[in-house]
Amino acid sequence: MTDEHHPGAGSAEAQAVAALAETYLADLREWTTIPAISADPAHRADLTRSADALARGLDRDGWPRIRRWDLHGVPSVYAEWPGDPGAPTLLLYAHHDVPPPAALADWRFPPFEPTVRAGSLYGLGVRGGRGRIAALRLGVRAHLAATGGRAPMASLRLLADGAGVPSAGSLYELLGEHPAELTGDLLLCCAAEDVRVRAVPLLRTALDIRELAGPPPLSAAPGPGADERVELPSLHGYAEALATLVRTAGARASGLTDRGSAA
Repeated sequence: MTDEHHPGAGSAEAQAVAALAETYLADLREWTTIPAISADPAHRADLTRSADALARGLDRDGWPRIRRWDLHGVPSVYAEWPGDPGAPTLLLYAHHDVPPPAALADWRFPPFEPTVRAGSLYGLGVRGGRGRIAALRLGVRAHLAATGGRAPMASLRLLADGAGVPSAGSLYELLGEHPAELTGDLLLCCAAEDVRVRAVPLLRTALDIRELAGPPPLSAAPGPGADERVELPSLHGYAEALATLVRTAGARASGLTDRGSAA
């Protein structure tokens, strides 16, 4: 994408996103081919493939600690990237599973055959959990490129739930099994909205943590068919906003309260 697609086109974060975006789009397209439908036991092997693909991507990005947590046969991915000494910890909640495709007969393109048309990416999960994780990964790398640092300016802890859709049903058990890892100073939810409304109240109550107002939702212009799609500039904008959030997390830890608060 060229700079006119980015409201912050002159920023170091925007320039880094533009330079790195094609690599992460390719990763997202490959990931979208995996039908990791958590609600269907027949796709348990696909959930494992999805978790492993994410873990490999995080490893390529440089995350120094990556773990796969299996709960009742459902794999979640946890990753840590320690920040500067004294930096606040940002707990990132996301999910790598997808729902069963609805109204399949009305899709223009098969849900697990990602397609780019007219500046949008089509495929199941591209505007939900997977698209946000891809943008999150891109944002972290853009933050490092923009700052020239080896470590982010906030300590990052990422949980990519394997059973986020539709109810984040395994989250309570994950919190009980991994209390030392699943904590932080601020919470940032990078999940589809239907998952967010179930997961965030549990996380806030269990961890006594404040939610950071996150990037704007991923967007898609109305179009024919029932396909899930996302505009590529929206993915870039999400990554840019996340890169900025990581850079400014210290000030936000002392000045922000809940989602919707003034930044």
